[in-house]
Amino acid sequence: MQLEARGVHGPARNYTKVNDLTSSQRLVRAPHPPGAQSRGPPAARQQQQQQRRRRRQQQQQQQQQQQQQRQQQQQQQQQQQQQQQQQQQQQQQQQQQQQQRRARRRRRRRQQQQEEQHQQN
Repeated sequence: MQLEARGVHGPARNYTKVNDLTSSQRLVRAPHPPGAQSRGPPAARQQQQQQRRRRRQQQQQQQQQQQQQRQQQQQQQQQQQQQQQQQQQQQQQQQQQQQQRRARRRRRRRQQQQEEQHQQN
């Protein structure tokens, strides 16, 4: 098992000599568990997690606001449609009333004409 002793990449690491190195070199040379470097120290990790949580919350809030805006728009559209329908109904009622008035006037005229003809005859 020479590979393990030497390390796959490059020459063997002599861990016994680590104590001879200065502290800055020791940081570089000390073996890391895999992935530890990328994560950073635990405090930084917590910050990252908090930032992610905040971002998620903000996104959720934005989505909720957008949904509320959509619902409000739909409600407004429905109200406008209802108003239009009411206006149409009012117009129809007015037209019907006008037609009824005209019909009454015509009847009265006919009656008057008939009465006049009777009187003449």
